[in-house]
Amino acid sequence: MVKTKGNWTGSVSGQSIFNNGIAHPGADHIQLTYAYQGHTYEKCVHYNPGPEEYKLDFAEGVTFTKATWRGECGPGK
Repeated sequence: MVKTKGNWTGSVSGQSIFNNGIAHPGADHIQLTYAYQGHTYEKCVHYNPGPEEYKLDFAEGVTFTKATWRGECGPGK
């Protein structure tokens, strides 16, 4: 488990992420970078309770490598 109030870079296996942040314009969403089966992906995660995704579940074998606080998620980000 990784819990951080700031940006994070590393390498940790996991199967879920939860953005427990609060509304803070410009820095309340997480840009998540993760690897799965040799490919790297990025996903923007909203703060709880949404309306967008704030909790994501992943298949076994995912490695999280970076989480950066950012502003609003745009369509398809």
